[in-house]
Amino acid sequence: MLSMMCFSVEMDDVKVITSEFPNYQGIVTTDCSAKQFYEKASLWTALVFNSANDVVQLKDKETSTIVCNGIVTLGTPPIKYAHMHFKLTLEGKDNKFRYTIYITDVIGTLGAGNTSLYHFYLKEGKYKWAKDALENKINEWINEILQTSTTDDE
Repeated sequence: MLSMMCFSVEMDDVKVITSEFPNYQGIVTTDCSAKQFYEKASLWTALVFNSANDVVQLKDKETSTIVCNGIVTLGTPPIKYAHMHFKLTLEGKDNKFRYTIYITDVIGTLGAGNTSLYHFYLKEGKYKWAKDALENKINEWINEILQTSTTDDE
């Protein structure tokens, strides 16, 4: 599960490469070195994910890469909600980083119980509220990473 703290800040320059369900990818230019980005992203994952040790699949300080598998809940259970299962990859370089988010499954209420709704989300125009909420959540995550303060910050 994911718990979030929200900040209202202006994002640095973001170049979106892919922004369509189930793939989201972008490049963010920043004034951070690759080392600073890695420290920020590492601290962010520890703060945001309840079980960070279970969520983080790879942390490579040398390449400034972090890979996570997690779940984010969007909407308001039990009426209108979706548990989005995702793989998040963060890759840092000096003065920029790339994020890649791939949605692997969507669990929600359909009829009498929880079921995979992934194939419904792939259809154009279906569940637009959840796709919009996911894009907003991605923007929150990027802002949070940039605003995370570490000892390497100047």
